[in-house]
Amino acid sequence: MKDIFRSRLDKPLSEKARRFLSSLEEDLEFFEEEILVNIAHVSMLYKQGIIDEKEASSLINALKEIKQDELKENKDFEDIHEFIEAKLIERVGEAAMKLQSGKSRNDDVATITRMKIRKLLLEILDLLLKLSSTLLERAKKDKDVILIYRTHRRDAQISNLSHYWLAQLDSLIRNAERIIEAYKRCNLSPLGSSACAGTMFPIDREFTARILAFDGILKNSLDAVTSRDFIIDALHVAVSIMIDISRISEDLIYWSEKRIIELDDSHCSSSSIMPHKKNPDVLELLKAKAKEVISIHMAIIEILSSLPSGYNRELQRVKIDAVKGLNIVKESLDVIREVIFYLKPNKIVSLKLAKKSESIATDLAELLATELNVPFREAYKKVGSIFKVIDLENIENGIEKIVDSLGLKEKSVDFNELLMKRKSLGSPNLNEIDRLIKSREIMINTYKEILNDKMNKILKAMEEIKRIQHT
Repeated sequence: MKDIFRSRLDKPLSEKARRFLSSLEEDLEFFEEEILVNIAHVSMLYKQGIIDEKEASSLINALKEIKQDELKENKDFEDIHEFIEAKLIERVGEAAMKLQSGKSRNDDVATITRMKIRKLLLEILDLLLKLSSTLLERAKKDKDVILIYRTHRRDAQISNLSHYWLAQLDSLIRNAERIIEAYKRCNLSPLGSSACAGTMFPIDREFTARILAFDGILKNSLDAVTSRDFIIDALHVAVSIMIDISRISEDLIYWSEKRIIELDDSHCSSSSIMPHKKNPDVLELLKAKAKEVISIHMAIIEILSSLPSGYNRELQRVKIDAVKGLNIVKESLDVIREVIFYLKPNKIVSLKLAKKSESIATDLAELLATELNVPFREAYKKVGSIFKVIDLENIENGIEKIVDSLGLKEKSVDFNELLMKRKSLGSPNLNEIDRLIKSREIMINTYKEILNDKMNKILKAMEEIKRIQHT
């Protein structure tokens, strides 16, 4: 049975139009949500006396019997909503014709989309926290790996790898708060708003919102079916995360090239012709994936910016593309975590590069200012004039002479000692790194508690819906 929504139209869809309009393949992503929404709606119809016990029981049992594989095998429907209703009519007859009482495809689509997006947001938060924990463990282990930070793609200041991991953790973990905010705006129910302006049926929107684990309802029926700002919120977080992942990937590719780190063989590819090649293909592809998510975000904004109020078919693409983008983020978080977990720093190479670098210059200027009370700008000029003419090929041998010529207390250069002299909060001073590690551990655990609370609420609600029977 098909075309059950086309009583107004004399002709069926042409096959080309059906294939063009159909979202059946993509709707597989929303199958579970669609079944749960319909069970919740039927339960509410029974509670409100709109259908009787027998009708409710037959509908709920039939909904539970419909399998995802049936949707895969059917190509004759426009979407999952038409498919579900047609299958119910086949199974239970007249009772199925009451399924849409007080409900439209429009509020249905909005509801299953919000349910899917909230689920993906929590899954992303889970993976984000796992990555953050991995970064924290690396920070604990890599305190003695000297590293050169760069600005303008040139050597800038000496630091260590532990400090770098903590910096990436801080940038990524800010997205946890963004996810929680996006989740809060997403987790509101549009169900029962009907096509756009409500219904005459005495429905209970707050009841369906509650049993579907929403935190409340969208108050205005037009806004409920129109709004997709929750998707923009979710994709904004997605883009922010992917920018972080892309930046980390670029750093690791550069350090791999310089042999500062060694990527595990399991995350690299080889050449079809060059036997010596070990290519950072996973990291390169992560950078491309970031661009893909950014493109999806922009495409969704473009679609939404041209729409009037109410449901419009363009929104079919919005929900599909949003899910695609968020799934890319999930995959990317998972794989970058594995790459970071298994890579190995090369302390000897990184220290050797630091000794051959000009990046000690700022430390020397600050030592002049702090130890010998030389005004910083004067110290800056003095050190700058030395490095202007220094032999970069033999800089390692010349550093101690420079230190001696400046009249500093130190007569040799120890990078770890220099780092311990950094006084500012958030610097790579090892004491400061230990403080940051402890505070970030607390932060991660706090977000884990929030995540578990939200996940458990949804899981409990979904299990209760699956147990609903009216017999």
